[in-house]
Amino acid sequence: MNYFFKTIPFVGLFVFGTLGCSFSGNAGSCSEDDPSCKRDCSDGQTCPLGSYCGDSLECTSDCVLGGADCEEGYSCSGTGQCVKDVPPIDCPDVTVNVSEKTPTVVLLVDQSGSMNSPLEVGGPSRWDAVKTVLLDPMGGVVTKLDGRVNFGASLYSSVGGGSVPDQCPIINESLPAANSYQTIVDLFDANSPSSDTPTAESVDAVVKNFASFPEPRVIVLATDGSPDRCDDADAHDQQSRDLSESAVQNAFAAGISTFVLSVGDQVAESHLQRLANAGQGIDLDNGAASFFVATDADLLQAAFESIITGVRTCEATLDAAVDVNRVNEGSVTLNNTDLVFNTDWHLVDERTIELLGDACQTMLSASNVVLQASFPCGIVID
Repeated sequence: MNYFFKTIPFVGLFVFGTLGCSFSGNAGSCSEDDPSCKRDCSDGQTCPLGSYCGDSLECTSDCVLGGADCEEGYSCSGTGQCVKDVPPIDCPDVTVNVSEKTPTVVLLVDQSGSMNSPLEVGGPSRWDAVKTVLLDPMGGVVTKLDGRVNFGASLYSSVGGGSVPDQCPIINESLPAANSYQTIVDLFDANSPSSDTPTAESVDAVVKNFASFPEPRVIVLATDGSPDRCDDADAHDQQSRDLSESAVQNAFAAGISTFVLSVGDQVAESHLQRLANAGQGIDLDNGAASFFVATDADLLQAAFESIITGVRTCEATLDAAVDVNRVNEGSVTLNNTDLVFNTDWHLVDERTIELLGDACQTMLSASNVVLQASFPCGIVID
């Protein structure tokens, strides 16, 4: 415990009585430093270290600072009084759980009959190429990111357009979830290319089931041809394209971004561009959002990886709020490596941190990520 004392400088000789200070005892041997001397403090004079102004208006003391005069549980203060010991505040560092901000991605895959066509000469069908790129046990995009992205899959088709109203669109799906790899494998294994491409209605159907899932929410639309529609399965025309673009715009308005991938080169680039613009909420005619055209397996792999890696972020959520003015006192580690505030990480808001630079790249590319954060006493506020 620290104490602060006011000292009064004296210049020259003491003239007893002139400063309202007097001492009892033997004047020839008495000094301010002698606790047995009683100094007058009736006029508000400061008492020497180790004494206080008592009821008799004389400086006095009950104990000696640092001595053993006080009973157990009490200590001598700088004013010569026994005061109760105050235990130190038990306030250790607080460890806060940190979790990656996990995107929710629905793979909306065209299940029309044309997906049986080869992706490239002598290569697998478009359908099998998509399935392999996503689900290969060793290098599939879903395989590698299972648990770090909440994946769902929706395979869309119809039967004769609107001739069977209850069968347009047909959506075979697995809803988004963590660790959904095997569920999506089972979904693809149970299905194969069928008929028709009712893209607009299928986007609408996915949005209805998807809007309640955590953000960020993303649709990856993988299709190999111009859309038709439920009321006319042969209408691969401007109206069908317009309806598809409007459906993607509506999805964006509902908080769901869409990325567009042409499996093969049969989709008009002008339509792909407008779909991509709609998926990012920008002007359909003048925007320049990225879209992807894959004419072989390598391009297909690169496209899916680029899209899904791009929708992940380096943000992480704290399970308690922190004081934004003192957060720099905290400690954050990534896979047991200490990170530097404002170089490797910073605070986005009181419950969100973001990794920066190399730390961000490590977070996105590492197969396993362990993020930890701790803060000194008083910084965690909730």
